[in-house]
Amino acid sequence: MILDFIVIGAQKSGTTLLTELLRRSPEIAMPGHEVRYFRDPFYPDKENPDIYFGESDQPKLKGIKHPAYLGNPEVPDRIKAHSPQVKLIAILRDPPDRTLASYLHYVRMGQIPCIHPDIGIPKLFADPQASPKYTDIIAFGNYSHYLKLYLEQFSREQILILHLESFITSRNEVSSLFDFLSIDSPDNIWPLPSINSGIYDWTECCHLHQLSRLSFLYDEMNNIVGRKPDINEKRLPTEERSEPVRLSYEAREIISRFYAISQQELAELGY
Repeated sequence: MILDFIVIGAQKSGTTLLTELLRRSPEIAMPGHEVRYFRDPFYPDKENPDIYFGESDQPKLKGIKHPAYLGNPEVPDRIKAHSPQVKLIAILRDPPDRTLASYLHYVRMGQIPCIHPDIGIPKLFADPQASPKYTDIIAFGNYSHYLKLYLEQFSREQILILHLESFITSRNEVSSLFDFLSIDSPDNIWPLPSINSGIYDWTECCHLHQLSRLSFLYDEMNNIVGRKPDINEKRLPTEERSEPVRLSYEAREIISRFYAISQQELAELGY
């Protein structure tokens, strides 16, 4: 089955919000969850998108999303081979904010060490090999590099680039999403819902990190590959103290400097 559109990323930049808005249109068929197919290590033998669409979806625009399709170099070729005329949607976010959101996500899931981001993020950029998921956090913010790979395979007319900061405040930006797909905006779009906004309390992140390490099974690359059989018996004491995470100026500057060239290239591409 040929796909009409794919939300390709970026990770922790609003792809869940895009999916929610797109699924509100009666002209669209789209699973609510992430579809790993094009980036799955078992590609093309697992999770073919066809399984998510039925007979009633035939007249609709069919699409999927995965926030890590922007950040994996093998994906553009695979999408091109599958659906050469597909429309691609990317939503980008200010690099320091995206990096922080990604970092806290991996902490909560137990996939990177539980180190406060003011300390851990500088360590991450100083030594990306120190933890397997550090390279993912860095790659998913290198927008220009991966967009260039898509532009080698697809025309500019097939790619819509949105920016989270303006998207969530502008009706015109939201309308452009549906205009790109040549369909009408649903009536129930504005105000935008708050979806998957993340957890920015360090105490809670640490609590969830411990619970994840007790509950999940990990491979050598810190990918979650299953759950431990006694997960229902896992309990941790609740910590009541709140510690909101506000990334330090120094850490933000490290991130901004690291992605400065990528951001400049993005502007030169017209995005």
